[in-house]
Amino acid sequence: MVNAGKAVAATIPGAAHRVLEHQTHNVDPAALVPELLEFFVTAENGQPA
Repeated sequence: MVNAGKAVAATIPGAAHRVLEHQTHNVDPAALVPELLEFFVTAENGQPA
């Protein structure tokens, strides 16, 4: 699954592959919030995430 995610990210311009350490498919919201904030803040500023 990780390799598939990396392959998809490699084919999409501006995409990034990230792994949230110590998280499974059922991600703890506290681990997800910093990633979402970074994504939305950079998108708001017109920069790729």
